Amino acid sequence: MNSQQIDDMLAKVRSGISLNASARLVGLSVPLVYSYLERGSIEAERLAYNPKLKPRKSEEGCLQLWLDYSEADAEFQAKLELSVIRAGLDGEYKASLKMLEARYPNQYGQAAVRTSLKEVDAADESYEIEG
Repeated sequence: MNSQQIDDMLAKVRSGISLNASARLVGLSVPLVYSYLERGSIEAERLAYNPKLKPRKSEEGCLQLWLDYSEADAEFQAKLELSVIRAGLDGEYKASLKMLEARYPNQYGQAAVRTSLKEVDAADESYEIEG
């Protein structure tokens, strides 16, 4: 895995291509990419838990990959959210919304809707009308 392959993979992720497809398109092993990302995620959690710690030398590359991937994915998500908003102005938002639901089910899928509705119900129940 070299820096050019990583840059190319992240550019594809930013454009909306899945991580699996992006890795394969640039000649990277999908299991290896996921392994590095998992290690980077673990290192990021370790550092978040104790900010006084420094990254472990053996995990610096994995951590950087995790941070770069997270940023690339967030950039695509923001673009997709904007496309839903723009398309919604014209009444043509369904395709972008379906993609958001499929790619980010915890934020836009049915589970997220159920959670949001439960939060609204709980807020309604706790609200008392003064009379």
